[in-house]
Amino acid sequence: MTIGKRIAVAAGVLIGASVVGVLTWQRLLVREVGVARRAIAEGRIDEAGPSVEFVRRYSFRPAEALLLRAMIAIRQDRPVEAFELLKTVKASGTHDAEIKTFGAILAARAGQYERAKPILIRAFEEATDPDPLLDEALAKLYLEQFDMIHAAAVIERWKVDAPRDPKPYLWKAEIDNRIADNLTAVIGDYQEALKRDPTLPKARLGLADELRKAHRNAEASAEYAAYLAMKPDDPAAHLGAGQVALELGDEVGADRHFDRAIVLDPGNAQVYNERAMVKLRLGDVDTARALLDQAVAIDPFDVPIRYNRGLVYTRLGKLDQAREEQRVAARLTAALERLSALRSRLIDVPGDLSLHVEIARWMFDHGQAKEGVRWAEKALKDQPSHAEANAVLANYYDAQGNVGLANFHRLNAGSTSTHPAK
Repeated sequence: MTIGKRIAVAAGVLIGASVVGVLTWQRLLVREVGVARRAIAEGRIDEAGPSVEFVRRYSFRPAEALLLRAMIAIRQDRPVEAFELLKTVKASGTHDAEIKTFGAILAARAGQYERAKPILIRAFEEATDPDPLLDEALAKLYLEQFDMIHAAAVIERWKVDAPRDPKPYLWKAEIDNRIADNLTAVIGDYQEALKRDPTLPKARLGLADELRKAHRNAEASAEYAAYLAMKPDDPAAHLGAGQVALELGDEVGADRHFDRAIVLDPGNAQVYNERAMVKLRLGDVDTARALLDQAVAIDPFDVPIRYNRGLVYTRLGKLDQAREEQRVAARLTAALERLSALRSRLIDVPGDLSLHVEIARWMFDHGQAKEGVRWAEKALKDQPSHAEANAVLANYYDAQGNVGLANFHRLNAGSTSTHPAK
């Protein structure tokens, strides 16, 4: 073999070895990206760390590691950091479909639903690999728009894409509560969430509340105890635990929980109502009436409170006051039925913004201003110039003395008249 042929053979061997090395390295990078994505999808952020670091150091595409870090930031509820990382990715000249989808996920988290919706739907329909972040963003979008049917369908795939994540089951519980009113289904949702994370406080309290509603009092009592061991100063849990104790005939235990709840949340009318029932059982009618008076002062629109005050007035022989409480309770019951009908219609036609506004009006009319603002603003997210939603908020802010916001919404509603500055 001539010297020239030897050189050619040697060069071929070196080139072949380099190609094999590059291909092996590329396969290794692809594997590490996959490992990181699966770990992030399942919330195993610590396990994702080494793979993300490997990709950051050795990938020829810096955007790959940046996107993984942005995904971690979203999983850990750091949207500002995720947005900054996405900006860096785009600045590097990377603008593929995955980057566009991730941008839509961030937009949905920021409440920019109309911008995000078509991108997320298309990505969801075309997805071939599990993408829990996409599932979560689209499910949240549908839930915010009260589109429960589509939200439920997305959540079903989310369960499959992230089998160890408890969050889809928490969201499914919310849907089952709203559209099915099926205690068995909701209890099952919370139990599935707790199988995946037994330390999840929201699931533990949710399960306790649903067991209480189902009058499975012994189980509910155990769940409240487990929750209070984690969150001893939660007034809602003390309220629920007291209600269960009262049903089990433990007036002393119930009173102890209600006392604690009042200390923790003195503005909760329901706690005064429940404590009044304890006093009524013990024969202390005057204290029961005083507690119910406090409850009515806090929330005059609560049906059980007005009904119970009617019972106390009857026990005290004040029949005129008792009949008045009965009339008020009947009127409030009719109002609640109206709200229930609006919610049912909204499930059938989630895009009907006039229903959002009607619910907002109901909330304002029944002392739930925070919810009223939320419902009106939900309509404005879809249609910022919606006249009725803006008018409702203009009236609310006028009543609050907030001239700036009142005028802002009045102008958006199409009215040229403004409230004079004070």
